[in-house]
Amino acid sequence: MNYISDHYATSKGLIRSGLSHLESLLGRTREFERVDLDRVERLVFVCLGNICRSPFGEFIAKNESVPAAGFGLSTSSNRPAFKTAIKTADKFDIDLSPHLTTDIQDFEIRESDLLLVMEVRHARRLKSLLKNSRAQIALLGRWASPRRLHIHDPFEHDECYFYHCYSVINQSTKNLISEWKLCKSRT
Repeated sequence: MNYISDHYATSKGLIRSGLSHLESLLGRTREFERVDLDRVERLVFVCLGNICRSPFGEFIAKNESVPAAGFGLSTSSNRPAFKTAIKTADKFDIDLSPHLTTDIQDFEIRESDLLLVMEVRHARRLKSLLKNSRAQIALLGRWASPRRLHIHDPFEHDECYFYHCYSVINQSTKNLISEWKLCKSRT
């Protein structure tokens, strides 16, 4: 058992995770950690390819009867989820087999969306692309315990890391949904 490969996929994943937490400590990610849940009507999960991380979060939310969608920042639309993603999601009772990718160019972002990214660089890229949008951008791993501001891409990594990655996404998504539902019940 290799701790780095099991929990961060690669040494690059470990370094990016550490740098994300350092940036948070320095206040550089604050805008992606604070969210006005009163404004949120739909959870939108975002990653690069929309074949591993974002569809898993999206389908968890949909299984909880929460309005959800997802897209990739660098993908082609109408492709299936990665095979290992489908296999791993099944261990969480999530069926990703109907999933088809959506590229950002083919997605309509609403002002009431909460765009949930897996990495700080994704948050910054989205912010630069959506200069005039009122949609909020947040790091999904902010809802993990302990916080995991960088959720490294499991694509082409082993099943052990895939499972760990999905555990973080599962916990983060369910914690966010609980907080969102509590907020909605007060209004």
